[in-house]
Amino acid sequence: MAGKQFISAKKAARLVGRPVREVSRFCELHRGSKYVRFEDGIYRVRLDFLVRHFDLPAPATQADTPPAPEPVLPPPVPQPPVREPSSAAPSPLLALLEAQLAEKDRQLAAKDAQLGQLIERNREQNNIIYALEQSKQSLEARLSLPLPGRPERMEVPPEAPSVNYLLIGLVVLAAGVALMILYGLLLG
Repeated sequence: MAGKQFISAKKAARLVGRPVREVSRFCELHRGSKYVRFEDGIYRVRLDFLVRHFDLPAPATQADTPPAPEPVLPPPVPQPPVREPSSAAPSPLLALLEAQLAEKDRQLAAKDAQLGQLIERNREQNNIIYALEQSKQSLEARLSLPLPGRPERMEVPPEAPSVNYLLIGLVVLAAGVALMILYGLLLG
């Protein structure tokens, strides 16, 4: 009768040694069957169904003495197989994976070369910017100084009214003509 008891998905995951999410998905697939219940927001699965599906040893009956609880260890991490040299031809999958790896290595080498070129171009641009900044600063310094060889322009004070010699000449001529007319009248 022990196989007909229902346990929670969390407890089942510990018992099976799988993630709770995987056991919950398993329960979702079999929801509504007589082996899985959904009560109070928790999946409950029958122990005998769990044993059959996940290839666990059969649960002990009530007549058996219960074994001491053992700590549940996580499943061992699979180690990659060690490739032994063999005289047999490599499998097509292995050849395909090696070809993909070689292609990825080639692509990485091309990307590394592109990055190197971009870094060099960036360095050149930084050098040009630095040289332009230095040139700009020297030009600004030169513009703030007076130009050599040319004296600074002095401000010219406003001129005094100039004498118009033509006007004076005309006045003297008119006076002379008037005197001659007057002398001619007096003598005359």
